[in-house]
Amino acid sequence: MWERHYLKQAGLEPNVPGCVIFWLGRESVTNPHPGPEPYAMDTRREIGKFTAFMEIMDVRMVVGGDRGFYGLDVILFELSEVLGKPFPFYETIEDVVAQAVLTARQ
Repeated sequence: MWERHYLKQAGLEPNVPGCVIFWLGRESVTNPHPGPEPYAMDTRREIGKFTAFMEIMDVRMVVGGDRGFYGLDVILFELSEVLGKPFPFYETIEDVVAQAVLTARQ
């Protein structure tokens, strides 16, 4: 519950500067997630929730990671559809953090 509280605080509350970062790292080939739940299951759900929030309110969110993340095309399609233009995706943590700082200050 604490994580949900702070995600909403950082990404949604208008009087609280902040930004939610989603980092989508590729699953390890040599040491894969043991399951039985899918790899990055919670992150996928959280991105889905924040995508829905984007449809009805301002959301401060930055997404980055590895282009090899399974399902990335679908995630970016959904985000872009809501945004009405291509949703930016950052491939280095430095770029994600720099954009998050800019976004948090808006």
